[in-house]
Amino acid sequence: MKLRQLITEADFTVKSKFPPQLRAPLAATAIKAVELEEYGEAFFKHLPEIFPYNKFTMTVRMKSSHHQREAYDDPFNRNSSSDWFMSVTQKF
Repeated sequence: MKLRQLITEADFTVKSKFPPQLRAPLAATAIKAVELEEYGEAFFKHLPEIFPYNKFTMTVRMKSSHHQREAYDDPFNRNSSSDWFMSVTQKF
């Protein structure tokens, strides 16, 4: 089912709660945008056109879900290039 159709069927009466049935399709859309190298300013500008939320809210929503997914995929953040991780692994 297309994202726009799912959005029209979703219940947005409680604005502070993002509809759970839209989380997975939105994440899949974000992954596709990354694959197509379209995950940028234009992507975030388009989200408020299809969702009843402003750009800031959608940006926060997308980035938090992206970080949650990274944490779920790799809870120890082993693929990180952070200085801390690099310094710890070089000691062993």
